[in-house]
Amino acid sequence: MTVRIGWDEYEVALLIDACNRIRDNKIDKAECVHKLSNLLRQRAKANGINIDEVFRNENGIALQMTKMEYLLTDGKKGLPGASKLYIEMAKMSKLNSDEFEKILILAKEQIGYKEAMNNMNTREKFIQWLSSNPISKYSSNTIVNALDEGSEYCCSRSLSKVSFWDMNNKNEFITVASKLLGMKIYRLMHKKTAIVLDKAVPLYKQFLQQSEKRSGIKLPDVEISTEDSGDNVEAKDNQSSDSKYSKIYQKLYYISKVYDDPNGMTLEKIMSMLGNGTDEKLVISILNDVSWATKLADDIYSFGKNANSVLREQVQPYKIEEKDIVTDGQFFDFLYNCEKMAEASCRSYVSAIRTAEEYAKNHNYASHMIYDCGFEDASTLIRELMGDNEFLEFNAKQHNRFRAAFKKYLKMGGQLPAKERKSLSVKKTSLLVAKEIEKVQPKDFDKSKFEITLLRRYRNGMQFDSIDFENFRGMYDALFDETLTFDDEALEERLRYCGVLYKDRLFPAEGIIDNNTKETLFAYIDNCFSTGKSVLYYKAIYQDLSDAFASCFTLADEKMLKAYIEYSAEKDKYYYFSDYMSIDRNVKIDHTEEIEEYFLSAGKPMRLDDVFSTLSHIPQERVDRIIKTDSRFLRNSKGEYFHTDIFEITDDELENIAEIIEGFISEDEYAIWTSVWNMIQDKFPLFVENNLYLSGLGIRNAIEQRFSGRFRFEGAVISLPKDSFSMRDVYQLYAKHHAEFTADEIYILSKELDTVIYFDALSEVSVRVSHDLFVSKKRINFDVDSVDKVIESFMSKDYIRIREIDSFLAFPSVGYEWNEYMLESFLISYSKKFILLNNGQSLHNVAGAIVKKDGKIKEFEDACAAVLSESRIELKKSEALNYLADVNMITRRSYKDLDTAMRKATQIRNRKE
Repeated sequence: MTVRIGWDEYEVALLIDACNRIRDNKIDKAECVHKLSNLLRQRAKANGINIDEVFRNENGIALQMTKMEYLLTDGKKGLPGASKLYIEMAKMSKLNSDEFEKILILAKEQIGYKEAMNNMNTREKFIQWLSSNPISKYSSNTIVNALDEGSEYCCSRSLSKVSFWDMNNKNEFITVASKLLGMKIYRLMHKKTAIVLDKAVPLYKQFLQQSEKRSGIKLPDVEISTEDSGDNVEAKDNQSSDSKYSKIYQKLYYISKVYDDPNGMTLEKIMSMLGNGTDEKLVISILNDVSWATKLADDIYSFGKNANSVLREQVQPYKIEEKDIVTDGQFFDFLYNCEKMAEASCRSYVSAIRTAEEYAKNHNYASHMIYDCGFEDASTLIRELMGDNEFLEFNAKQHNRFRAAFKKYLKMGGQLPAKERKSLSVKKTSLLVAKEIEKVQPKDFDKSKFEITLLRRYRNGMQFDSIDFENFRGMYDALFDETLTFDDEALEERLRYCGVLYKDRLFPAEGIIDNNTKETLFAYIDNCFSTGKSVLYYKAIYQDLSDAFASCFTLADEKMLKAYIEYSAEKDKYYYFSDYMSIDRNVKIDHTEEIEEYFLSAGKPMRLDDVFSTLSHIPQERVDRIIKTDSRFLRNSKGEYFHTDIFEITDDELENIAEIIEGFISEDEYAIWTSVWNMIQDKFPLFVENNLYLSGLGIRNAIEQRFSGRFRFEGAVISLPKDSFSMRDVYQLYAKHHAEFTADEIYILSKELDTVIYFDALSEVSVRVSHDLFVSKKRINFDVDSVDKVIESFMSKDYIRIREIDSFLAFPSVGYEWNEYMLESFLISYSKKFILLNNGQSLHNVAGAIVKKDGKIKEFEDACAAVLSESRIELKKSEALNYLADVNMITRRSYKDLDTAMRKATQIRNRKE
């Protein structure tokens, strides 16, 4: 069973020494982290400690360095959070250097420091061995560089915990190297290196064998786990058992941090969270052994500090009185069982209350308790916090998570009076309350007869003009044998009480919506309000009842529907606003909160179409705008979003991911998300498992939000805040940091970045020496004048197509074999007399025309015109485009200036005639 062991003074002394050497530029940080991790792990093994892959690993060492750096630089660099021992040792290194030096010397003796230093020189010894055993096919540097790259790949993919140069045992080296060379994906992605390694691996094995013979020591085989080997079964079983224990231990520890309710959890629930196939006996053994779990009864465990309450299942959280003590378990149950929120959302709300308690404690509030205290006292603290401007700023930075959690907490006890609703409202809305204009309907006319006349004569609406007034009087007289004596003004006044006014026209209500559809409409409205909706948008009603309104041909839009409802509804039953109606005169709208609760209840990413359907009482464009502009909602995929609070990540996981990003940035000045994501999946499977609902894009967006101000995310590129790299910059930096790279690697980079390839950026720092290979400009020297002279010998006119130069025997040697790709690079970056005109570079082809810099042809369209004029084709668009592609003038079968080139070609032909 693996034991978690804290750092001792000797390890801390080595850590301080490493930080000092990095600060003094005596060693590269990445190399130092790797070596220190190795040494401390070897020291633990030598002391008989059974360790796992997490013990003093490189991520942990890098994190501890940041804490020590904070102490050594008096807080100017690094991160806070160091232990008491760290503080004491850092202080000793500054104020009592003699005593510190004694501890450091003893620490180095413990790890066999001199032997470790000798091992660091294995690479140099191998180079010397190669010089005395020359290889005809590859140079020593090529072989060593291939081993460097292979070693780095193995360490980054956890194939090995140490580099090739730290392996004294040939069996260990052969086992790891054989795995590497047997990986199809590696051979495909690193084709050139793999070919060299086929030769380099046997050579390094031979070197290690000879080293063993010279030392007279037969080193024992290292215990390693391989799929192909049947040796050392017992060692493999032990290692498998330790790994199994470690994984379950980490999962349980994570659960303890999230579900730390002192009321406890059943073993059945714990097992369900660990997943199918988990060894229950091993789980029980761990729970009974660790200090952070307490057994309350048979099959019931608590991860809380005060494990003295009844089971969560027995708690009745919904009957809270002012003096009742409320636990986090009760709050969780209320959210989960009553509010029907997803578990991830419940955990987020429970955690938000704890964070608020920490804030109150750190800011010296008289009371800092919300859990485990009387509900009345907790409510008082909540009101005080929401009146604290500094806390409100903190709440805003946390995307209003405290406000949302407080409202649920107060709702749990039914304690959300108006004064608390006001104090918890961070967003303010200024909406006009419906104006009540009292109008008295005249009693000197028969409204029903007016309505009948309006329906018979003006089903499609009447205007308030003298013609329609006269026609109305005539129809009224014909229907009821009565003469209307009202003048136009008096008639208009009375008509306004008899129909629906829309766009200065008066419509009979029954002509807009028949009685059956009217019943459907008001049943829908009453049902919506009875289910708790505070407002109904006219547009949403119009869309939801579109099938019912299909036969209502006069109903034009939601504005006409609004006018109809106001006219036809029961008096004083509703309040009407410009875009919506309500049963509350002083209604306050917070659609964001409603949308937020919907996402939190779902507890997973939701398709926009499903959101629109469920929240159909809110206009679709409003829902869409809120989701896409509010930082609490993040994109998971095209048309799919989730609430940021369902994203689960611990502070340690966040720092581990930061270490990965910083590692890439320190090496290349930028990081690419796909590379970061691949490493996250390899190193932190538990983190990935806890966010299974989220895609790689979703996790990227959530991590970007957590790292706001620490890293800059621009598409697939991650950099430091001070840097802002365009896609062109990234390609240039890639070439700058790679002395050589292949066309396949550039293609993969373009897919990771989801961009075109910026060949011009590559050309600024590299030369393409073949179809497959690019090398740094520092590796190649051209005799420019001589090369220009050879090119000139091919020029018999104003231009020559680059592919017409098909013999390179006359070109001066540059260390690489001449070809059309190297010629292209030379013309782009080096030539004094010539330039290459084309419509862009290609990964798989070289095209264009070579022209003199001081010649007549200056533009590519002129070169194309010259080529077309000398051809025998008919100058039609499709024939011209195919011809230019066939003779390698264009890199792809598209050319935006083709019409201009054809017109100029025609002019050249006409002049010749």
